[in-house]
Amino acid sequence: MSPRSTATLCGALLALLACGEGEPRTGDVGGGPPGASAAPTASGPGGGNPGSSSDGGAPAPPAKGCGDIAGALPAWFSAAHEKDVWVANDGNDANDGATRATALATTSAAFKRLAPGVRLRFAEGTYGCASLAGFAGTKEKPGRLMSADGPRKAKFLCGGGAGLLLDDVHYLAIEGIEVANTSGHGIQLSSGAAGPWDPAKISNDLVLKDVYVHHTMLASFKGSQARGVTIVGSELAYASPGRQNIEFVAVDDVVVAGNEAHHSGAFDEFKGGAKNALFFRNYAHDFVDSGGNQTGMLVGGDGTGAQFLVHTDADAEATDVTFWGNVVVGGKHGAFRVVACKKCLVANNTFYHPGKPNAFVRVLTSTFGGTNVTLTNADVRIVNNVLFSTTPPPYVIPSNQLPASYVTMSHNAWFAATGDIGNVGSDVPFASGPSSLYADPGLTAPPGDLRPKPGSPLVGAGVPLPNVPAGFDGKCWSGAPNIGAY
Repeated sequence: MSPRSTATLCGALLALLACGEGEPRTGDVGGGPPGASAAPTASGPGGGNPGSSSDGGAPAPPAKGCGDIAGALPAWFSAAHEKDVWVANDGNDANDGATRATALATTSAAFKRLAPGVRLRFAEGTYGCASLAGFAGTKEKPGRLMSADGPRKAKFLCGGGAGLLLDDVHYLAIEGIEVANTSGHGIQLSSGAAGPWDPAKISNDLVLKDVYVHHTMLASFKGSQARGVTIVGSELAYASPGRQNIEFVAVDDVVVAGNEAHHSGAFDEFKGGAKNALFFRNYAHDFVDSGGNQTGMLVGGDGTGAQFLVHTDADAEATDVTFWGNVVVGGKHGAFRVVACKKCLVANNTFYHPGKPNAFVRVLTSTFGGTNVTLTNADVRIVNNVLFSTTPPPYVIPSNQLPASYVTMSHNAWFAATGDIGNVGSDVPFASGPSSLYADPGLTAPPGDLRPKPGSPLVGAGVPLPNVPAGFDGKCWSGAPNIGAY
């Protein structure tokens, strides 16, 4: 995958994610849960997930339609494999691995057999973690690593050691595995320990699909100095407090869709001069406060060391970033932190906090480590979002970049159940946004059902956006969208 512009990335994805399987709508209202899920980890109200949830039940699962999660996968993901290599707990590394009966036994032996066009099939069981370096798959012949007997049947339990380490890896799909108990990141992608890095030669094209990564001392997934990473339909949980579930540093061309994340410091970061990212239809909840300002979703990131940049001329932590149709429940420090981001859109998301968050949104500058250059935000749009807490925050949008002429806000719903949100202070003005709402949004049954009730002022009150075809449930907007993720 070569680097792409945002217009190319979003345009190609939207063509794949176009309406066709879902019912067109001007706006769903409450009742029963929305249709069947395209994301396998999100469960409906009261359905339960591992470890959830002091912040409330999960939102109803998304249905197929606009924003179909499967449509986010790159074309090469469908390439046929040429050879299977089996791995099983009762196998033997002296075997050829050609069949289940002649399976290998260990992850390290399997990695030695991985070649372009080869699929590693791990039978149900428990395996150790290992490193894979120098894998040169192609879009015609990618490599695969999969749980052969279904999602979460092949468990890579790392015993408090390193996780799955992928260095100088190209065109690799990882499907259905579970990774847990690491001393570092759960799954880590890199391109060598030190730069400078050639953008044409860094690790590229990794897919994580239906994986479950949990109880890691650092991030669930860490990617650095790479391009073309897609994470879909996965559950990421119990990263160390203060760490994100997903961390991208100097990684271009990212798609993160239909995932559930919980019990970590924050959902993500996308920084280090990174370009082109699309985050949609993700559900994040039950954040762990480490005393910083890291809960919620990060639109950008902060403090990247200059020595870690691939694009050494970068003038922002992140450029061309879109977040749409995401649901954030809880998070002491708010829904979104927008940090040194240029050409960034936050649209049709829903944030609900059952208590008193410190803020709803934060907009901050950054500096590359080792430099004295302030990295500012530019062309930031915050549109069609619901931001709702039981008790008003002490401040709505803290910012250290003023005046905030670089931010455009409209058609948002700002509300606190026990106080007038319009009387709360804010560095970035929010109380006079065009066509925004400052009254009860009429959600069905927060936090378990965040869809609008019949007669909700959210219904049909949003503004159409060309790169936002649907909300969290994947049903196509037709005409004016709702405000929020539903």
